[in-house]
Amino acid sequence: MRPVRVQIGSVVVETGNVAAKRTAPSLLPRRPASFTGREEELAEIVAQAQGELPPSVICLSGRPGVGKTALALEAAHRLRGAYPDGHLFAEVGTHSGRQRLTTADVLERFLVALDVAPARIPAKLEERSVLLRAVTRDRRVLLVVDDVVAAEDLALLSASPGCLLLATSRRALAGPGILGFALDGLRRHEAVALLTGAGADPEAAPVIADACGLLPLALRIAAARLALDPGLRAADLAEVLAEPDARLPALSSGMGDRAVRASFGYSYRALDAGARRFFRLLAALPLADVTAESAAVLTGADDAAERLRALADLHLLDVRDGHRGPRYRTHDLVALFCRELLGDEGRDAADRTAAWYAARTLEVHTALETGADPTEARHWYREEWDNLLAAGLRLRDRGLADPLWTLVRAVETDLDVHSPWSGWERLHRWGIEVFTRHGQWERARAMHERLALALREGMRMTEAFAEVRAMRALLPVDRRAAGDADADNTEGDLRRDEGDTRGALRLYLRAHPVLAARGDPGTTAWSLHGIADTLSALGHHRHALRLRAAELAAFRRAGDGFGMAWAHQGAAEAHLGLGDAEAAETALRAALRQFAELGTFKSEGWALERLAEVVLRDGREEEALVSLTVALRSYEARGNLGDQARALLRIGDIAHGRGRTAEAAALWRTAQARLAGLDGGRVESIADGLRSRLGGLTDAEADVILASGSR
Repeated sequence: MRPVRVQIGSVVVETGNVAAKRTAPSLLPRRPASFTGREEELAEIVAQAQGELPPSVICLSGRPGVGKTALALEAAHRLRGAYPDGHLFAEVGTHSGRQRLTTADVLERFLVALDVAPARIPAKLEERSVLLRAVTRDRRVLLVVDDVVAAEDLALLSASPGCLLLATSRRALAGPGILGFALDGLRRHEAVALLTGAGADPEAAPVIADACGLLPLALRIAAARLALDPGLRAADLAEVLAEPDARLPALSSGMGDRAVRASFGYSYRALDAGARRFFRLLAALPLADVTAESAAVLTGADDAAERLRALADLHLLDVRDGHRGPRYRTHDLVALFCRELLGDEGRDAADRTAAWYAARTLEVHTALETGADPTEARHWYREEWDNLLAAGLRLRDRGLADPLWTLVRAVETDLDVHSPWSGWERLHRWGIEVFTRHGQWERARAMHERLALALREGMRMTEAFAEVRAMRALLPVDRRAAGDADADNTEGDLRRDEGDTRGALRLYLRAHPVLAARGDPGTTAWSLHGIADTLSALGHHRHALRLRAAELAAFRRAGDGFGMAWAHQGAAEAHLGLGDAEAAETALRAALRQFAELGTFKSEGWALERLAEVVLRDGREEEALVSLTVALRSYEARGNLGDQARALLRIGDIAHGRGRTAEAAALWRTAQARLAGLDGGRVESIADGLRSRLGGLTDAEADVILASGSR
């Protein structure tokens, strides 16, 4: 046969006798052994490839070790029957250090496999691409190319219509005719199934899966270790992987160029020197994620935003939308890899960034406390909370007392910001540890005081009293003769809540002259607040009201809107004691307006609950129910279990009064469950009320409850 001339665009290629032989080459590597998971992705790939308008290219992208090659090969084997004229494969990159294949190299291999004589293969890249489309015309060939770098390469490697190029890449590639699939880790149940299939027990498998970050390569190595070593228990492997410093060695040792470390190293070495340094430093402090601003502090790079985008494009960082721009996260195993490469530069970067977080959070806190629009601040606390804890832990480990003091003060706020108790408590405990070590007794005492008041709010009174004792123990010996006004005032709060009103008043009166002498109107006002609360509890309501006026004036001088709201609420208690429900309601609504102006929904619960009592006296049951329901949401937002129980008790009372016995009983039992682990007089009072109500249900009411439960 005579040679065939093919022209596509401006390129003309003489193909030679391409129709003399039409073998169906099969170059696919064997199917991945024990392939697990990715069924949704596989189903979608197969459906797209066999659809009415199939793409010419399907490209799988993702971070190192995410299983791109295994998924591509599994999909290729499932699609073999749809492409009877050949199955080609080329691995462009390599973990072993072998030189990468060029696109021209891949085209040459494919053309030879399709029976084009080497002498007939053009030298120019574009002409080889044209020839590939010519020899695959009217044929259905599947081409698989692993580790493509650029979208232009996909265009050059594409065959004629009716064929499919299935490619993998470490970056997201887009272009005409390209259908992209961005891969993440396995779904958790898929990861657990892979491990249990290798012999892991159901208890250890989820732990191992989480330690592997659901990364398929890490999971397969863990599964291989279990399958190949009968003496290795899954629980033992889980224990090893739980230690961050041991995790990468356990997933790399003896695995050669298929180890987790080797896979990450391949992508790392492909970066230029500046990008490698930037990438390393992102892991210097174990942050949950970074922004362009925090990354610039960590790395010192002026172009942090551009560098972050480039790394995300390579799937070395995950990206999500944040309030003020994208937030980037490094996979846990990748971060461990980077941390192994850090030296002194990492220590300095971590210290610098932890101190920056402390200073930045104090700026946000100050803006909140001085009445600025709280929206931005609230987003800061919510998005950065885990990073604040990472910064706090670093400051503790390094013994950096001043920035740690700054950070802890910045999370001490009564305003509605994201500050979960467990993390808030840890920050304060770290502060106590560092401040005590440095002999900074007043700072350590301030931490104990804050913890005592927070534990009191949470009705964990035994622990609260222990914090006051610790606070007193840290008072310098040369000052003990003059007493401890701060501890007295705090203990007064605790004793008042426990019903020891006279003991509380004695402590308050002993502390007040010392506190007032400091000349701080806010300190004076809170001291008056405790005394007035105690006088109301003792029935001296007129005296309490006079003190409330002085307290409110002091809070105004201090510019403490939060304290003003509590002064109004305290005045309502005195008015109720004097039988003036109308004045009490007015004071409570003033408190609620003040809380609303501050945006402190978490603190509205107590005023709402008291308001419900007032309006119930006037027969306004529906209004009371609304107030109690909102109060319950406030307590839930604040995490106060004891207050939640009390609100549930009162909501149950309303339900019971309306004849909804089963609903009331369910609410009361829920309230009982909320009290678990709490202690103190207030808890006993609520618990007694719940026991009385549940024990007082009549037989007929119990029958109704049982009947409703059986339906």
